[in-house]
Amino acid sequence: MTTVKIRNINLGEGLPKIAVPNVGTNENEILSSAKEIASAKPDLMEWRIDYYTDGIKDTDKLIATAKELRNAVGELPILVTFRTKNEGGVLELSEDNYLNLVQTVIENRLGDAIDIEKTSKEFG
Repeated sequence: MTTVKIRNINLGEGLPKIAVPNVGTNENEILSSAKEIASAKPDLMEWRIDYYTDGIKDTDKLIATAKELRNAVGELPILVTFRTKNEGGVLELSEDNYLNLVQTVIENRLGDAIDIEKTSKEFG
């Protein structure tokens, strides 16, 4: 099995890893939840940005929140996930907006990894 190192964890090695989702809908909820998650010491945190409507509408706000989130969790790896409604998420984006969002996440390093559904037609 191939292993992937994300900050201080190796996925695909040893015991299964524990990821805890952060589904805050605004900056305060996201940061409060992040502190609770970090104190529980999971292997990584999944940041479900599809719940963060204001951040999806405002790239600068998304980037600023990501920086504060990193400060809140320290070295805890952050997996950034946007699920469309078809994938069980809470928001729907056009194909262009979805691709722009993914590009923003990658170019601005808003997390340590990004989760993209294999079935996403945008990346199919």
